[in-house]
Amino acid sequence: MDQDFSEDMAPATAAEDDFVEDQKLALICFDQPKIQAAAKTAIEGLGYTVHIPAKPEDAIQRLRQNKYEVVLLHEAYGGSVENNLVLQTIQPMAMPLRRHMCVGLVGKSFRTLDNMMAFVKSVSFVVAERELPKIKAITRQATSANDQFYRVFREALRDAGKQ
Repeated sequence: MDQDFSEDMAPATAAEDDFVEDQKLALICFDQPKIQAAAKTAIEGLGYTVHIPAKPEDAIQRLRQNKYEVVLLHEAYGGSVENNLVLQTIQPMAMPLRRHMCVGLVGKSFRTLDNMMAFVKSVSFVVAERELPKIKAITRQATSANDQFYRVFREALRDAGKQ
């Protein structure tokens, strides 16, 4: 019986599915393979284990199952800006989940690290598409700023026994 069960199971990939203690996870959601590969290399260079979902529904499932520290998402992922299911899932997320996640939104009309646009889009930071070659440095700066912003808040919650 064990033999039959194991044959029905899809093989797990060590890079994505095995639990590793203190692993920092990142989710990259781009439709363009070249941009995906470049972003993956850059984010891995920051010490993250990167997951790249095959489609928006997979990304949403991964968000529900894993604790991602970084999510990098193109505004038109999955087809269009108006129908971006991943962004529509992240934006209304409860703050206890969101404050542990640094969400970057990439778009054609953004000014990189425009805090007001990030606020309007309910993300941590925005990146101009033309500046994707600098995504490693931009993400490093944005995650550092996000950690500083929430550090005191997280410490207060921990001290109050709420985290």
